Amino acid sequence: MRRALVPLMLLACSTILGAAAAQAPPDNAAQAEKARIVVGFEPGVTRQQRDDVLARDGAVLRRFLRALRAASVTVDAANRDQILARLRAEPAVAFAEIDRRLNLVRPRLGARLPLATAAREPNDDGFIYQYSLRDGNDHDVDATNAWERRTKCAKVAVLDTGVDLDHKDLKSNLWRNDREVKGNGRDDDGNGYVDDHRGVDLVGGRGSAGDQHGHGTHAAGIIAAIGNNGRGVSGLCWKSKIIAVRFMDSEGHGYSSTAAEGIVYAVKHGAHVINASYGTSHPTQVERNAIQYAAAHDTLIVAAAGNDGENADKHPSYPAAYPDDNVISVAASDESDTLASFSNWGKKSVDLAAPGDGIASTWNDGSYRYLSGTSMATPLVAAAAAMLRKQGDGLPAARVRKLLLKHADVKKPFKGKVASGGRLNIRRSLEAID
Repeated sequence: MRRALVPLMLLACSTILGAAAAQAPPDNAAQAEKARIVVGFEPGVTRQQRDDVLARDGAVLRRFLRALRAASVTVDAANRDQILARLRAEPAVAFAEIDRRLNLVRPRLGARLPLATAAREPNDDGFIYQYSLRDGNDHDVDATNAWERRTKCAKVAVLDTGVDLDHKDLKSNLWRNDREVKGNGRDDDGNGYVDDHRGVDLVGGRGSAGDQHGHGTHAAGIIAAIGNNGRGVSGLCWKSKIIAVRFMDSEGHGYSSTAAEGIVYAVKHGAHVINASYGTSHPTQVERNAIQYAAAHDTLIVAAAGNDGENADKHPSYPAAYPDDNVISVAASDESDTLASFSNWGKKSVDLAAPGDGIASTWNDGSYRYLSGTSMATPLVAAAAAMLRKQGDGLPAARVRKLLLKHADVKKPFKGKVASGGRLNIRRSLEAID
C-alpha cells in the first residue's frame, strides 16, 4: 500500500555493531528534529574511514549492518538532503538514501472466527472455515491432497509485527534460539542481539519477537498453525519452525534498514524462505542489497503485491516489485477463484495468485480471526515453498520458485494479471518433484 512516508522513531538495539560515528549533540541541538538515513560503503572501507565520513556531517550511528556494509544513522532533518548529496560524492560511499518508512500491506479485518467441530481431516475444529485449503469447488490450493504426501515443512521466517509466542496453536511450531539464555540480559551467542531466545525484536532492541499488533500472528498461522491437533485452524504446514522477526511496531510501521536487518537475521539463522507481507512505493538500495544477500544464501523472499487494486507494472510496491530472481510477488484470489477486488496485479511484476480474501487464522490474543489482503495470500505461498524445499531435501530456491509458478492452476481470471496466469496449487507442485 502506498502511503506518505513520515518519520517514526524506533529504539536502537542495545548491542551496537560498531562505534558511534559522532558524539551525541549538546542538549540544545538534541531538540532538533532528526532524520533517518542509510549509508552503504564500498568494499574495503575500514571502520575508521566509515566513522570519519559519517562524523563530517554529525551523523549518529544507530546500527551497522555488517553483512550489507551499511550504516543506519540519524542526521539533522533540516539538512538531510544536503547531507545525502555530500555523502553520495564520497569515494568510500556506495549509496546514501532515506531510511524509508514501510507499512503493512493493510488487510481488511474480519470478525473473530467462530469454531465448530469439523468431520474432515485434519481434525482442527475451524478447518471447515478454511476454503483456501479444503478440497471442494477448485478455489483452494489442493492442500488435502498434498497432505497425503507431506505435512512437514522447512523453516520459514516471518518478517512482520512479531508473533504471539504463547498462542496454543502456534507455540510448538515457533523456532527457538537454543544458544541464547532466556531473559538474562546478555548476548549469549554473540550474534549482536540480546535475549533473542524466540526470534528477534528489532523494534524494542532486545528480547523475543512478541506481537503487539496481530498481523504477524495471522501470517504465522497461515503458514504453520499446528495441524490435526483438534484445535483452531490448520496451517498449510502442520509442522514447521517459524522464525519470528519483529521489525514493525504496534501500528504496523517499520523502516527499510530494519527490514534489511531482519532479512539478514533470518538468513543467518537458517531460513531459506522469508515471508514479507509489507510494502512501500519507494525502492531502497539497502533492502535490495539484503534481498541479494538472501539470494546468495539460496533464500526466497515471498512478498505481498499490495492492496490498492492497481496494476503493479505501473504502480509497483516493494519488496514485491524488486526484479531479483529470488522474489515471488503474490496477488490475492477469492472464494470464487477470481482476482480479489483489492488485489494489485501485473502481468510482468506479479508472479501468481493465492487465496487471500476472508482467510481464517490465528490472532495475537490467543483467538482466531478472518482477514483479507495480499498479506494473507503471501504466507500461503511461503508455506508452499517451505513444503517443497522439505520434500525436495533442500531443493534450491530457483527450483522451488519455478515449481510454484509452472504448476499453478491456470485460470482465465488470472491470465494477463499475473505472470504464471494462475493460482497456487501445492499438490501439483509436489507431484512435479517426483
